[in-house]
Amino acid sequence: MKQAKAERFYAEAKVQSFTDTETAALRQVWVQAGKLKASADEYASVLRQQNNIALLNKAIQAGQISMIEYFVNVTTFYQSMQNYLQLQNEYQKAMAQLYRFRL
Repeated sequence: MKQAKAERFYAEAKVQSFTDTETAALRQVWVQAGKLKASADEYASVLRQQNNIALLNKAIQAGQISMIEYFVNVTTFYQSMQNYLQLQNEYQKAMAQLYRFRL
Protein backbone atom coordinates (compact mmCIF):
# COMPACT_ATOMS: atom_id res chain seq x y z
CA MET A 1 0.00 0.00 0.00
CA LYS A 2 2.83 2.39 0.85
CA GLN A 3 4.53 1.66 -2.45
CA ALA A 4 1.34 2.47 -4.37
CA LYS A 5 1.02 5.79 -2.52
CA ALA A 6 4.67 6.57 -3.20
CA GLU A 7 4.26 5.76 -6.90
CA ARG A 8 1.13 7.90 -7.11
CA PHE A 9 2.90 10.77 -5.34
CA TYR A 10 5.88 10.42 -7.71
CA ALA A 11 3.59 10.42 -10.76
CA GLU A 12 1.72 13.50 -9.53
CA ALA A 13 4.99 15.29 -8.80
CA LYS A 14 6.30 14.41 -12.25
CA VAL A 15 3.13 15.76 -13.91
CA GLN A 16 3.32 18.94 -11.82
CA SER A 17 6.99 19.40 -12.73
CA PHE A 18 6.19 18.99 -16.43
CA THR A 19 3.30 21.44 -16.14
CA ASP A 20 5.47 24.00 -14.37
CA THR A 21 8.22 23.63 -16.98
CA GLU A 22 5.79 24.04 -19.88
CA THR A 23 4.11 27.02 -18.22
CA ALA A 24 7.48 28.73 -17.75
CA ALA A 25 8.42 28.01 -21.37
CA LEU A 26 5.11 29.40 -22.62
CA ARG A 27 5.50 32.50 -20.48
CA GLN A 28 8.97 33.05 -21.95
CA VAL A 29 7.65 32.65 -25.51
CA TRP A 30 4.79 35.04 -24.69
CA VAL A 31 7.22 37.71 -23.48
CA GLN A 32 9.44 37.15 -26.52
CA ALA A 33 6.44 37.45 -28.86
CA GLY A 34 5.46 40.73 -27.23
CA LYS A 35 8.93 42.17 -27.70
CA LEU A 36 9.09 40.99 -31.31
CA LYS A 37 5.66 42.49 -32.04
CA ALA A 38 6.70 45.84 -30.55
CA SER A 39 9.93 45.86 -32.58
CA ALA A 40 8.13 44.89 -35.78
CA ASP A 41 5.49 47.59 -35.26
CA GLU A 42 8.20 50.18 -34.70
CA TYR A 43 10.05 49.05 -37.84
CA ALA A 44 6.81 49.20 -39.85
CA SER A 45 6.14 52.73 -38.65
CA VAL A 46 9.61 53.92 -39.59
CA LEU A 47 9.51 52.17 -42.97
CA ARG A 48 6.15 53.76 -43.81
CA GLN A 49 7.59 57.18 -43.04
CA GLN A 50 10.83 56.59 -44.93
CA ASN A 51 9.65 54.89 -48.09
CA ASN A 52 11.73 57.25 -50.20
CA ILE A 53 12.29 55.08 -53.27
CA ALA A 54 10.08 57.33 -55.42
CA LEU A 55 11.81 60.41 -54.03
CA LEU A 56 15.23 58.86 -54.66
CA ASN A 57 14.21 58.08 -58.25
CA LYS A 58 13.20 61.71 -58.79
CA ALA A 59 16.44 62.96 -57.21
CA ILE A 60 18.63 60.73 -59.38
CA GLN A 61 16.73 61.73 -62.53
CA ALA A 62 17.06 65.40 -61.63
CA GLY A 63 20.78 64.98 -60.99
CA GLN A 64 20.52 66.05 -57.34
CA ILE A 65 22.26 62.92 -56.03
CA SER A 66 24.95 60.67 -57.42
CA MET A 67 24.45 57.02 -58.35
CA ILE A 68 26.51 56.05 -55.32
CA GLU A 69 24.21 58.00 -52.98
CA TYR A 70 21.21 56.48 -54.71
CA PHE A 71 22.45 52.91 -54.33
CA VAL A 72 23.53 53.45 -50.73
CA ASN A 73 20.08 54.79 -49.82
CA VAL A 74 18.21 52.10 -51.74
CA THR A 75 20.40 49.39 -50.21
CA THR A 76 19.78 50.79 -46.73
CA PHE A 77 16.03 50.83 -47.35
CA TYR A 78 15.95 47.25 -48.62
CA GLN A 79 18.15 46.07 -45.74
CA SER A 80 15.73 47.69 -43.31
CA MET A 81 12.84 45.99 -45.10
CA GLN A 82 14.63 42.65 -44.85
CA ASN A 83 15.19 43.20 -41.11
CA TYR A 84 11.50 44.00 -40.71
CA LEU A 85 10.48 40.83 -42.53
CA GLN A 86 12.86 38.79 -40.37
CA LEU A 87 11.26 40.26 -37.23
CA GLN A 88 7.82 39.42 -38.60
CA ASN A 89 8.98 35.86 -39.31
CA GLU A 90 10.29 35.41 -35.77
CA TYR A 91 7.08 36.87 -34.33
CA GLN A 92 4.93 34.49 -36.38
CA LYS A 93 7.04 31.53 -35.24
CA ALA A 94 6.61 32.57 -31.61
CA MET A 95 2.86 32.91 -32.10
CA ALA A 96 2.76 29.46 -33.71
CA GLN A 97 4.42 28.04 -30.60
CA LEU A 98 1.76 29.71 -28.45
CA TYR A 99 -1.15 28.62 -30.64
CA ARG A 100 -0.08 24.99 -30.77
CA PHE A 101 -1.73 24.55 -27.37
CA ARG A 102 -5.05 26.02 -28.49
CA LEU A 103 -5.86 23.10 -30.78
